[in-house]
Amino acid sequence: MTAEPRSDQLLGKLTAAFGGQIGIFLFGFGSQVLLARALGPEGKGAFSLVVLVVVTVSMVVHGSLGAANAHFIGRYPAYRPAIVGNSFVWALGFGGLVLLLFLTVADRVLPEIFPNIDPSLVKKTVPVLPLLMLLEYSSLIVMGQNRIVRYSSIVTSREFLFLFGLAVSTAFGVLTPRGALVLWMTAAGLMALFSAWSAWSGGDYKLKLDAKVWAATARYSAQAHIANLSGFLKMRADMLIMGYYLTVAEIGYYSVAFAILQGLWYLPTSVAQVLIPHISWRGDGVGDAVTPRLCRITFFLNLVIGLLIGLFGKIGIKLVFGADFLPAYPALLIILPGAVLFSLAKLLSGYLGGKGLPKYSMVISVIVLTLNVAVNLVLIPAWRIRGAALTASITHSIAGAMFLWAFKRESGVSLRESLVIRADDFRLLRVALFKTRTVK
Repeated sequence: MTAEPRSDQLLGKLTAAFGGQIGIFLFGFGSQVLLARALGPEGKGAFSLVVLVVVTVSMVVHGSLGAANAHFIGRYPAYRPAIVGNSFVWALGFGGLVLLLFLTVADRVLPEIFPNIDPSLVKKTVPVLPLLMLLEYSSLIVMGQNRIVRYSSIVTSREFLFLFGLAVSTAFGVLTPRGALVLWMTAAGLMALFSAWSAWSGGDYKLKLDAKVWAATARYSAQAHIANLSGFLKMRADMLIMGYYLTVAEIGYYSVAFAILQGLWYLPTSVAQVLIPHISWRGDGVGDAVTPRLCRITFFLNLVIGLLIGLFGKIGIKLVFGADFLPAYPALLIILPGAVLFSLAKLLSGYLGGKGLPKYSMVISVIVLTLNVAVNLVLIPAWRIRGAALTASITHSIAGAMFLWAFKRESGVSLRESLVIRADDFRLLRVALFKTRTVK
């Protein structure tokens, strides 16, 4: 059994989680660069749209069981064998059924929704669906076990494997959108198997469905699923709507802007990954004490990074992705303010998840998704990718503000304490950078 996390380990685990997120960013960003350079705007757009369709199907059907896994496996040790068994059965069984259903309707449905995409590309990529679900469930089991280093290695290795495959294909001059999709599937599949082994090892687990535990976790995961799905769609509804109205080249431009801005969210995401098990294991007021400091440090760092992106984004796009992708820069500038504020939502969702309060994420995400879709349907046909960027900036800002309100309501912490950095915060940063001990 994994020992309860001690508070003096928190900084080390934060550093480990952030190291994993840095790896994801570097490998993921490298993949985006290779895809853009080798495939051009149209090929990059086609790849991004196919992956988005498959990931969207996965997000719809996985039920956010992984979110329940991360919360319950630490708080209720007796549930652990059943949590693992339920996750494996659901991913492979239900995921397989959804795959068969998707393949039966793909030829009729896809051309109507995405007229500029080749349905055969989607049909050849969607078989990875059960493995995507298995990866989601098992990796969050590992995170819920408070094995932050192992969790970080899983998510980082997936990005590295994909980047490595792209680099080899590019070196031999054989990279195509279809080949890139095969590499993406392979990386996801291999890491799903490794993640499943990591979750399974070290326990007396059985591959069967436990109805009692399933019912208990389902009540949590239902709320989390509404939050996660609506949050995901809020982030990606723009590209789904663009897939109907715009060309794949324009989608390629937008995907580059989005890839750059994702760099703002890796730090708050790593903090959330640590807060969930740290708070759920302890069950006291520790989250109310530590979260404000983490929030104001993260917000300050993202303000600085956002300023640098705004100043050097244009020359960066030209040098890294190529001059063909310069139309991405106006969209980048428009989304940037909202992306900075959205870092608050990324971090504070971890606090709320650790407290067992997914209801806030659910309500906020549904509200913001509804607004996002409504505004996108007006602005994308009128202003194309700039309309999508403006909508994203507005809705990201609203989401950040609403999560900050939810945190203030539950913790009683003032806005100033959550946002304005202090002198002793800089001292903590120095400790994190130069003196943190390695943790397992």
